[in-house]
Amino acid sequence: MTVPAGAAAGAAAGQAALLAMARRTLGAASPRALVSGAGGAPMEVARDARDEARLSPARVIEGDTVRAHRVAGEPDATFGAFLDGIQRTERVGYLDAAPIVLGSVAAVVRERHEGRLRTWGGGFARETRVYLPLALLPADVPAQFEERGFAIADTLAGRRDRAVDRSAGPHPLELERAACDAIREHRGAMERRLADAWVERGPGALCVDGPLPGDAASRSPAVTGVVKSHRELQVAGEALRVVLALAAGERSSVLERTSATRVSVATWYLRLRDPAGRHPLWGLVRVEAAHAPGGDGVALAARADAVSRMVLAESRPLALPDSRWDVMVYPIRDCEEFLRASL
Repeated sequence: MTVPAGAAAGAAAGQAALLAMARRTLGAASPRALVSGAGGAPMEVARDARDEARLSPARVIEGDTVRAHRVAGEPDATFGAFLDGIQRTERVGYLDAAPIVLGSVAAVVRERHEGRLRTWGGGFARETRVYLPLALLPADVPAQFEERGFAIADTLAGRRDRAVDRSAGPHPLELERAACDAIREHRGAMERRLADAWVERGPGALCVDGPLPGDAASRSPAVTGVVKSHRELQVAGEALRVVLALAAGERSSVLERTSATRVSVATWYLRLRDPAGRHPLWGLVRVEAAHAPGGDGVALAARADAVSRMVLAESRPLALPDSRWDVMVYPIRDCEEFLRASL
């Protein structure tokens, strides 16, 4: 089911009602069903804990080695809008090893207007689905959810791993991982749609929370991604030592981040705040921007400085009381507050 933007008010009560209805539906669907109660860690927490930290060195495209560069010029708050997404998962319950999950995702583009942020026209979306592994359930189970108006998403669609090997006895944690992945992919698709819409008709520059979402955004000089997490680092060895030693207002040399699933982008690390007395990754973000192969090195450096000035400008005022304020630009906190109210 899709909830229009006008229905955001009272979303928390609506979500609780949907969850209660979903649990009643599962309980009525099979005597073997184990219906979940209140409490427990969100599924995303368990999923993220299993993601391994790794080093994935990227090719240097500004000079020959990774160096520290003082960002030239004064911070420049010229982003016209900001995009962020959010997700919320609730365990409905289990049928044997199969988890049934209620997942809601939302995304928003907030644009500047006369010094304030407002939702860009058409720049908000919210959807709720019941996520379940269709191949492992009797056909009447998803049918009962559909009869009650729930949209269904198959968590095993397109997967080719042990989670779909019914003869081996699927592991419940692998099935939970599949559900988390499906919800994350749903959120990513929604963010891509909004980013694509901005590339097509949005005025000015867009700042995205996280990596650039999709090929259109990755090719557009108007879109910048700001990555706050560092489970995967694009540097290793001496280059990693350089990045960890960056001072506030310094950036690394530009790298080329490649992927089998999207076009290559230019990326670099930028220190927003002084990490003295803190963790070496404190105040450090990774910036993504469109990359045109074969470009002039001087122009590449100037572009990295210009984008870095824009990101540094948005790091004031502080995004308190958010616990990630050291790496969060303030307008993204505005987006998150808006999105939390919608779920």
